[in-house]
Amino acid sequence: HLFHYGPSNCSQKVRLVLAEKGLSWTNHHVDLSKGEHTTAAYRQINPNGVVPALVHDGVTVIESSDIMEYLDERFPEPPLRPAGERARIQMRQWVARQESIQRPLEILSRAFLAPVLDVRAGPEASVSTIAGAVREVEHALGELNRHLSGRTWLVDEMFSLADIAWVVDVHRFALMYFPMADLANVRAWSRRVSRRPTFRQAVLSYEP
Repeated sequence: HLFHYGPSNCSQKVRLVLAEKGLSWTNHHVDLSKGEHTTAAYRQINPNGVVPALVHDGVTVIESSDIMEYLDERFPEPPLRPAGERARIQMRQWVARQESIQRPLEILSRAFLAPVLDVRAGPEASVSTIAGAVREVEHALGELNRHLSGRTWLVDEMFSLADIAWVVDVHRFALMYFPMADLANVRAWSRRVSRRPTFRQAVLSYEP
């Protein structure tokens, strides 16, 4: 059972893993635009009141990166984590780096996408707050671009959870027309991922 919201980047990460694994799942769409994530019923599943949440065999997992690893552990084929411990640590470092820009991504999403999606965006961010978020994202994407130089995938030359974590954010920034003209490596890598059938299945098909 997956409790998720269509455009949520954290939900997109988990849906991509499910699609790559070819797993069937029961759909529980939690509409953030209607505040369904704040209801008492949903908070019994996820006390933090955010999406996604996975319930499997009586086990509830509520953080998207934890859900991704849980799914790869329970359903190891095809593998989405490197076999070597060193490469697996590197994969987790890149996933953690993606998580570290969740706040600036949310700030920019509220400013530039929420009005289009009719999501409750909360108070309007100041110009300085938006500018700070832009700088954080520019720095992170610059790191990603340098790391991808000469690489097909982020870690150990295999498509992994690190690629899944990052591609949904890069896709989100593209929807905002975030400047990425100088990030040739990121753009080429993003095209490789977005051409996978699972990307349309798990990401594009859920977007308004």
